[in-house]
Amino acid sequence: MKIMKNTLRTKSSNNRIVILLMILGLFTLLLSGCQQATDMAKNAANTAPTNTAANSAPTNTAANSETAKANTATQDANTSAAAPPKPDNCDGPGDDEVIVYEHVFYDNGGGKCVKLKPSEYKNATEIGLANDTMSSIKIGVNVRATVCDGENFTAPCEEFEKTDYDLMNNPTIKNDTASSIKVVNVKSDQAPEKKPEAIKAFVNTLVGDWIDVNNSYKLIFAEDKMESRRVNDNELTGSTPYKVVDGKTVEFTFPTGGAANAVITFEDNGNILIWYRPDSGQTFKMKRVKPN
Repeated sequence: MKIMKNTLRTKSSNNRIVILLMILGLFTLLLSGCQQATDMAKNAANTAPTNTAANSAPTNTAANSETAKANTATQDANTSAAAPPKPDNCDGPGDDEVIVYEHVFYDNGGGKCVKLKPSEYKNATEIGLANDTMSSIKIGVNVRATVCDGENFTAPCEEFEKTDYDLMNNPTIKNDTASSIKVVNVKSDQAPEKKPEAIKAFVNTLVGDWIDVNNSYKLIFAEDKMESRRVNDNELTGSTPYKVVDGKTVEFTFPTGGAANAVITFEDNGNILIWYRPDSGQTFKMKRVKPN
């Protein structure tokens, strides 16, 4: 009986150990399963694809389109609202130039202006300013300008030697009347051109009164003009300017227009003048009224 009791106690104790080991095994298995589940969840999270729908979703096309339209409209507005034209560069004038302006008081902020060098400008196109629009003019110190109402320097004309800010009250060329302009160089500091000695000697001999061999008419030479008069009543029959070309040739202008040359030589110590016209072959002699 006592032996049976001990045996039962031993079995009961063994059963308890077995049960405890089973519980410990189940607990270990449970913990292991939880860890595996956790690891699988982490792996799934790490390897899960990104939100394709969100990432591949197009941007807000409507909003971007409206923004692009607004930017385009702004650019178009800036382009169409062009800045006012830059005024012409009309600083000056330089010593050897003339500046003509479309407006009075040399105002080129809203009008055109043009710089002109010494030359001939026969019409508005050559001037560079619209016809009949000039209203003020600046003149450089070495130049002067002849401004004409008509093209090709057709009269009336007016010479400008100094700057004029408003042509309204001018005697001839007024506002909006100019059509052609001549600009010439006349340096104020330039000494008068010296005549060659041969020309000076020729003029000194030529100047004076000359009478033809028949005593019917006479020629009177000044330094730049020749007159013709009848001897019997001293009536003037002609007058023409002339220019000495060289030591024996003069160029004279006909009253009716045109010009011709005459070759003049002297004999008898400058008391006989021999006149020869190459174009007509005309030759005649004259004697000095008051011999040297």
